[in-house]
Amino acid sequence: MAAHRKGNPMKYRLISLGITLLLSLVACFTTLDAGEPPKRAPQLVIAQLGNPTALDGWNWAATSEQDILGHIQETLVEYDRQAKLHPLLAERLEMKTPAEWIVTIRKGVKFHDPALGELTAEDVKASIEANLRKGTAMSLRVPAPMREGTLEVIDAHTLRWKLKEPGLVTLPQWLVDEYITSKKYLEREGYDGAARRPVGTGPYKFVEWSPNQRVVMEVFEGYWRPLPAFDRLIWRIIPDPSTRKNEFLTGGIDVLPFVTPEIVPEIQANPKLRLETTLSTRMMFIVLPVANPLLTDKRVRLALNLAVNKGEIIEQLFRGIGAAELTAPLPLTVAERNPKLEGYPYDPAKAEQLLKEAGAIGKTLTLEAPYNRYTLDREIGEAIAGYWEAVGLRVEYKPQDFAVFSPRVLRGSPEWPTNPFLIGFGDGRYLADYMYTLWIEKKPGGSRGAVYTQGPDRWDEWMREISLLGLQEPRRLELLYKLQEEIMDFVPWVLVLNYKDIYGLSSKVDWKPFPNENRKMYDAKPR
Repeated sequence: MAAHRKGNPMKYRLISLGITLLLSLVACFTTLDAGEPPKRAPQLVIAQLGNPTALDGWNWAATSEQDILGHIQETLVEYDRQAKLHPLLAERLEMKTPAEWIVTIRKGVKFHDPALGELTAEDVKASIEANLRKGTAMSLRVPAPMREGTLEVIDAHTLRWKLKEPGLVTLPQWLVDEYITSKKYLEREGYDGAARRPVGTGPYKFVEWSPNQRVVMEVFEGYWRPLPAFDRLIWRIIPDPSTRKNEFLTGGIDVLPFVTPEIVPEIQANPKLRLETTLSTRMMFIVLPVANPLLTDKRVRLALNLAVNKGEIIEQLFRGIGAAELTAPLPLTVAERNPKLEGYPYDPAKAEQLLKEAGAIGKTLTLEAPYNRYTLDREIGEAIAGYWEAVGLRVEYKPQDFAVFSPRVLRGSPEWPTNPFLIGFGDGRYLADYMYTLWIEKKPGGSRGAVYTQGPDRWDEWMREISLLGLQEPRRLELLYKLQEEIMDFVPWVLVLNYKDIYGLSSKVDWKPFPNENRKMYDAKPR
């Protein structure tokens, strides 16, 4: 690989130039809306399905926590609704050499606490090092060249990021989840204190987090961009679907995410409410840990796929409008999906035959699933348990609140499960290798790929090479297509569906949803 890259210095100069131009030319994006001050409103209330497990840059576990944090702390770059990358706290990113990036930090950006001053390169360095330190959830989400690199402060607003090995030209895309706080605040409060009361540079500052009740934030008057239109955001934690629905229908909630299809007619019939929809970056699948003795046999893993009637789930649970069938091991929104893949067909007879050949008929399998996180998550799991029983398995179904479920399955705390489990994955980076960095790559010290999948070593070799290739390089797509084909043949997951997100909005708010599930309310306007 090194020899392959060594002979192409001009290629990397051109890639660097393209990235530099991209992030410089769109720098005006964040100030285009700086015309007349918007109409203001006192507060906006958003429904939150479950209690967050973390509100910090290193251990948030789900998008439903990330998007709350994202109003308080900001990242270096961000995606818009069209999946285009824009600068945020970074004014410029430039790849000087295949192993060195220069990050230019925006000047004049204030922290919420006046005692913390303005954002500097030291703050960015301290935040990224905190996020990627060993043992954090974030450290397991990024490629090895990024995780193993070093940051060096050049001056007050410039950083040098040295990668452990050349490449990672997709570094800007990987920075969309790196939330920045103050170095002084981390030193003063420690990691635990900084996690309980997050401080950043975002449009809103933290007010309170009442577990299982609400998270409250208020507008930051010293924000560097035009102020958002709502003075206060309240995230009401309401796990029960019927309670959420009633609160929305009676005006207690302004934004209802993840609307279930059966209540769509009620919302459409109410002149004070309306719907907004978008194809989601989130897929739902079942992880089949090969450490489970029953799942070491690929015939059993394939049978579990063939037994599931995905079309019926979509028609019955989602009324044909809230989801689409998943045909590849990537969300439908990722452009690097292999178009030749057609998923696993519904074939219960073949599934039963495979289980008989594997001696698995009558065996017991425990299926775990979350609730209070994804649309109809508990119901999806229940339906799949029924399909598996129909082909000859005994299934114990164990739905759990996401706040309890998440730390175990995503971080192995206190231990990694060996039961199959239903989970959602949202590719907010729009990169195929994000999925596989999280779920396939075998990282030192334990990771989902090392524990659950235990795939062949060549996948890790391909993953490292993919991380070093530019988005337009043919070799990258060649490897990704090959990897997807091998994953389908290996059968580490049951592919279920891709969401079509439905949001309910009150008549007092004007806002469009993001495909990546981020409920960014910065540009929400009162009507």
